[in-house]
Amino acid sequence: MINTWAEIPKDLPGRNFLPLGANHIWNMYREMGYERVMELTSNLSTDFLYDAFKFRLDESIKTSKALMEGSLETAPEKTMTYMFFPAITSILTDLQQGLMKLVYGNSVDAAYVNVNDFTGELAYILNVHSEDGIPVDWWIIGQDDEIMNRRHRKLGYKIRELPKKSKGIVQCGERIKDILRDIRNERAPQWIGSEYLIAMAYGSATIELYAEQSNYESFKSIWSGLNSKRIYGLPDYWFTYVPMPSILQLFSLSERAEFIRKMAGLTTKGKFYLQHVEAEGKRNLKENFPELFELGIERVLEEMGIPLPAATLGVKAPNLKKKETWNKEKFEWIYPSKARFFKAEDVGMSIDEACSGILFDVDEKTPIDKKLSRSDIISTGIGRNTKLWK
Repeated sequence: MINTWAEIPKDLPGRNFLPLGANHIWNMYREMGYERVMELTSNLSTDFLYDAFKFRLDESIKTSKALMEGSLETAPEKTMTYMFFPAITSILTDLQQGLMKLVYGNSVDAAYVNVNDFTGELAYILNVHSEDGIPVDWWIIGQDDEIMNRRHRKLGYKIRELPKKSKGIVQCGERIKDILRDIRNERAPQWIGSEYLIAMAYGSATIELYAEQSNYESFKSIWSGLNSKRIYGLPDYWFTYVPMPSILQLFSLSERAEFIRKMAGLTTKGKFYLQHVEAEGKRNLKENFPELFELGIERVLEEMGIPLPAATLGVKAPNLKKKETWNKEKFEWIYPSKARFFKAEDVGMSIDEACSGILFDVDEKTPIDKKLSRSDIISTGIGRNTKLWK
């Protein structure tokens, strides 16, 4: 049974963002229905998120430390790791620190704030403090944390109430920043002069990015989130920063393909990366959220396939400013007709092996219909567990 967008209650805050999640979240809704998706995503507990972010941040920090100490066993220009912030996209180790400083500055607190698509309530906050482009402190709070009851000094609202008490996630982010800055100044007065930046995202955007295995496709989703109002005519942002870093503000005004091209250049020098899925997160999904693992990872790698960079750059988005698009639910993202989609079997790997992460000697100039092979692989794995192929 295929579920439709029209069946989703009109009062769900994240309803209109679903067409932006072309690869994952929209497929989940179509196959499982909003009630099942709501149940599953609501049960993605703080513990699960904590474990996932802990692995990613810890491994990225240890990899960066090994690089600076000269003990990294693999060439840094062939070793992928996670971005320090947000830890849902990937980057080459030798580019990590420089890009973080370029985007966020030398001393900054950055908080990733998730809003529940179904209730409009605050779901969780991940806070990272970086010095000279390296995280030195981080913490996460969930629904049951006492900090959620901390009140805004002037408005009197609890932090958990702010999404519903604000006109959009930008205003919400500004208010959350007021509270988090006070907390930061109390617990870490040595950083009182540091900048504070908030990344606001609906849960559906986070799920889309977490499940996305193509680095090129992940930047496509980020551009859509940053431009959900300007380009797609939606009432709010799917994903945005408060305030917006200058370089991202400039990049986001570019055409989608140019934004993807620039971000891929800054993170992988334009190379195509099949993103790593951590073993613990994979086990947790298989045991507790098997439908999410099947739809988000297995089916993609086995049946649907993953577009090569040239296909991602050439994809045509649905026109969400037209009523007909919504009335007839024409939400398909149309890839070039000659595009070939990568599958795990193309390189003779199982799903688990492919989930280890694969850096390909493939970029936007690679023919759109090329069938990838093992000879196209530069390295596999992530961080200190990277294995070089050539």
